[in-house]
Amino acid sequence: TGLWTTANLSQARSVLSATAVGTKVFFAGGFATVPQTVFSVVDIYDNSTGLWSTANLSVARGFLSAATVGSKVFFAGGSSSSSTSSSVVDIYDNSTGLWTTANLSQARSSLSATAVGTKVFFAGGSDANFSSVVDIYDNSTGLWTTANLSQARSALSSTAVATKVFFAGGMVGS
Repeated sequence: TGLWTTANLSQARSVLSATAVGTKVFFAGGFATVPQTVFSVVDIYDNSTGLWSTANLSVARGFLSAATVGSKVFFAGGSSSSSTSSSVVDIYDNSTGLWTTANLSQARSSLSATAVGTKVFFAGGSDANFSSVVDIYDNSTGLWTTANLSQARSALSSTAVATKVFFAGGMVGS
């Protein structure tokens, strides 16, 4: 229609993460500064029904990353405070309606996520130091592997086209 509409999340927050699968859009985690709050809430909008619902991450956190591969959405890493990063990956399977968890190879926040083919990639980020690690989940095998970026960095961007994944920019020092 070319028209814009607005809606409200269940909780006002920043540094949350979003992704979509099927007819559903997911907005997960985040922080509020007044009062200082970390959220585990996941607001879910179903475009086929026009209805909103909520779920919860296993661990409240902001600065997490999100990506979708196949029927699964992934919310990875993040932090629950300025000094505590998470390795938790919350996984929602749209085909079963079930939530499960996994862990990244190292805890970190401000990482980047993207997917191509049957694989989802979680790259870089930081805990006490910047990371070059790329955690890779293969949805066809259910296996996790790792690779490394050319340079350790945080707050980078990523996308995919055809069979290639691109990681760009980011912070490499204070």
